Amino acid sequence: MSSQKPLTLSANIIFIGDTQVGKSTFIDFIENGPRLPNQPNLQLTMGPEYIRQEYKIDNLTIRAKIWDTVGNKKCRYVNKTYYRQAHGVLLILDISSPKGKDEIKEELRAWVEGFREIRGEDVPVVLVGNKCDLKEDEEFVEGVEEFAKENNMMWYKTSAKVGINVDLVMSSVIKEIYEKNFKGQIEDFQRIRTEKKSLCVSLVGSGQSQVDRSGCCA
Repeated sequence: MSSQKPLTLSANIIFIGDTQVGKSTFIDFIENGPRLPNQPNLQLTMGPEYIRQEYKIDNLTIRAKIWDTVGNKKCRYVNKTYYRQAHGVLLILDISSPKGKDEIKEELRAWVEGFREIRGEDVPVVLVGNKCDLKEDEEFVEGVEEFAKENNMMWYKTSAKVGINVDLVMSSVIKEIYEKNFKGQIEDFQRIRTEKKSLCVSLVGSGQSQVDRSGCCA
């Protein structure tokens, strides 16, 4: 008897956040690893772009499109089209930025509410405090921690420049996407498939040899 083929699913992961917080560097690290010292700086993102990446979880393959979006306030309206397709969001922050606690909480609220208005509450949003290789702004970090706790959101400190916690963040968001978007559907699919096979075995065992086994057990 041949083993079941692993399922393959597709997901869209959207990176959002202000300009110059490291969204493009983060995505470049996912695709290419750490940048060499003599490599030129990445170009400013002028419109949504994506890379493809595969992740494994529970005998599943999730083929992710990872989208880099515009941070400039004047151009953010372009991002809203891509919000509708999102299965998960990483909200990237620059934790070296000298902003007050209330200011950063208000910015986070605007980003999250802007996304929720279009995509709803079911899509996981993960906060990512990037540039932890630089000196952190304590009040900024305190504001992010409070916002994450108040809104029951995961948050991580990372450095996309040197790769600190990049893999951890991606593993976490993939797990959240699986739990919130796919797990229930897959369990239902597997239950139905098991029930069909049980019915087939029951019919064959009762002597009804006219049953089409190939169709029943497919």
